[in-house]
Amino acid sequence: MAFKKRLRLSVCAICLSPLLFGISAQAQNSKEADNQQLIKALLEKVHLLRQAFQRMNLNAYRSQILVERIRAQNDKVTRFDRLLEEAHAEVAEAQVATLQISERIKAIDSRTQQDGEVKAREQLEAELKDMKSMVEFHKQREQRARDRESKLAEQLRAEQGKLDDFESRLDALEREIQNEIAKQDAENTQREGRKP
Repeated sequence: MAFKKRLRLSVCAICLSPLLFGISAQAQNSKEADNQQLIKALLEKVHLLRQAFQRMNLNAYRSQILVERIRAQNDKVTRFDRLLEEAHAEVAEAQVATLQISERIKAIDSRTQQDGEVKAREQLEAELKDMKSMVEFHKQREQRARDRESKLAEQLRAEQGKLDDFESRLDALEREIQNEIAKQDAENTQREGRKP
């Protein structure tokens, strides 16, 4: 009887062995599938982090370039602004000089008509001639300064336009970065909400 019992146990063991082996293999396959899913999820997160890091580096690089361009453009605008002020001052100076010399010409002209002495009159007329040439010189100087002022004002507007463009591009980049951060925060909140 013990022999029959052992034989039955052996037969049962042989029959159950594939079943137990199958259950064990199935459990192992289930663990492997879970591991595969976990690895896949981790790789996906690493990929997303790498993309976010690359975007962040690219945005940092772009913003650094824009800041340097803004700094250089701001220097140009400042330089043109200073040159424009100098040209404006030169116009005003030439106008004042022309006005002063014109007043002097009137005074000399009136003295010339009053002075009856020939030698004094000739001297006043020579001085009058010099004064008139000086008026002409200052008028030409004023015109050159006005032309220069006009060109500088045009260049200043163009350079200011470039500066404004760089600043708006930097603002747009800042908004893009803020939107990306908000998007990432929303995705993180959504993922955390799905977790049990």
